[in-house]
Amino acid sequence: MKERFHDFQMSNRFVSAEEAAKMIKNGMTIATSGFAASGYPKAILRALAGRRRSGENINLNFINSSNLGTDIEAELTESGVLKRLTPFQMTPACASFINKGLVEYAEMPLSKVASYVRGCNLGEIDVAIIEAMQITSGNELVLTSGIGLSPLFVDNAKYIMIELTTAQPNELIGMHDIYRPATGTGKAPIPLYAVNERIGVNNLSFDPEKLIAVVATNEKDAEVKYASPDLLVSKFADNLFNFLEIEKKRNPSWRGKLPPVQSGVGSMANNLVQAFIKTNFRDIEFFCGLLQEANIDLLARGQAKCASGSAVHTTARVRELFASNPQEYQKLITLRPMEVTNCAEIIDRMQIIAMNSAIEMDIYGNANLSHVMGSKIVNGTGGGSTFAQNAGLSVMLLPSTSKGGNISTIVPRVTYQDISAHYIDLIVTDTGVADLRCKTPVERAWEIINNCVDQIYKDELSRYLKDSLEQVGGHEPQLLDRCFEWHKRFSETGSMIAK
Repeated sequence: MKERFHDFQMSNRFVSAEEAAKMIKNGMTIATSGFAASGYPKAILRALAGRRRSGENINLNFINSSNLGTDIEAELTESGVLKRLTPFQMTPACASFINKGLVEYAEMPLSKVASYVRGCNLGEIDVAIIEAMQITSGNELVLTSGIGLSPLFVDNAKYIMIELTTAQPNELIGMHDIYRPATGTGKAPIPLYAVNERIGVNNLSFDPEKLIAVVATNEKDAEVKYASPDLLVSKFADNLFNFLEIEKKRNPSWRGKLPPVQSGVGSMANNLVQAFIKTNFRDIEFFCGLLQEANIDLLARGQAKCASGSAVHTTARVRELFASNPQEYQKLITLRPMEVTNCAEIIDRMQIIAMNSAIEMDIYGNANLSHVMGSKIVNGTGGGSTFAQNAGLSVMLLPSTSKGGNISTIVPRVTYQDISAHYIDLIVTDTGVADLRCKTPVERAWEIINNCVDQIYKDELSRYLKDSLEQVGGHEPQLLDRCFEWHKRFSETGSMIAK
């Protein structure tokens, strides 16, 4: 392992994970590398959980780029180490602790984290723990599969710990484009104008005086399992791609080709990208927070031209592809800090097609991405709100029903709002597409009801809208005594279907 550590004057910084964990004191704030469960530290955090399980009183605050790795997040939560978390979570265990008031959760759009760190709104970062593949003689880190806010964290932390891993594929070397944006008022724009441009350097420089521990590890990221494509995804894909084909011909600003695509996170997003294979779209460009297996598959097939993200899922299939032609993938893929991938300025400049998913939406187009029944957190808004607000075409995807038809995902009013209707252009469900652009609230409502609502609920939603117009009127009419009636019905009977 020490061959990956080229400055042997600092080789005495090598310690065990347990020794590194002992340097972390109760109440400290820890910032970790990685993004969307890729490239995150593992050994030191597991050792911290071990300290807690052995009876030691240690509670810590964590700031991440998106979330801790799924396995680590669950372990820190269940062991009791996790006191406070910012800005995102994604495991049932963590969500349960948050909803019970056992973990403090400062959920926020990912694009806000950097400014809050620089403005000391989140307090001082005591230790940044960063996963890397190499430490160079020039005091630089060769990062792994997830960059996130690693540059920000090493710059702002009092101390740095590095997990030096052999578990990440060497083919990642050369994909990184580390760029530190200007800060403060009057700052210069980030000079990125195309997905396949490089504006930074390969490695992450750091202050060696801050380095207090290097831990050798060979633990892989938690295995990613994508659900198999099903009929629902096929319907989504048909509806979306039919619209995009028409829009490509209609919209003069597209110049006959798709703008860069942001494809979201999770199985539905992965399977939707996979469905591009059956289309006539070529030279697709992906500008995402996370690159999933399907994004890499489209590069392998030559259907995608290039891909940019703050992380990539290095599944067995992805590793196999990387090993088959390392130099080619190092040209096609660019891994960037989250301050670039989630930057409103760049999303707007590239006129991204942003594809995100919601738990529920209301008839006027407002979206709930994060909470069930208005109160219980499921995950967080993540990067969705920034992409939606600044995209050239903001698309929300959701099934028309869930729980075997007992829930309509289109309701009179959302119980929690992450993204306003002002920032959503298109809704796609398995039943159809609603184009909301330049429509009044009532026009949006009829567009959604007529195209995106399951037949079971269409008549009742239509009646609700008509009653709202007749009884209260106004610009965006709502019946305050009835707008959450469907949710109340579900909580009492287990179904939103009117008996």
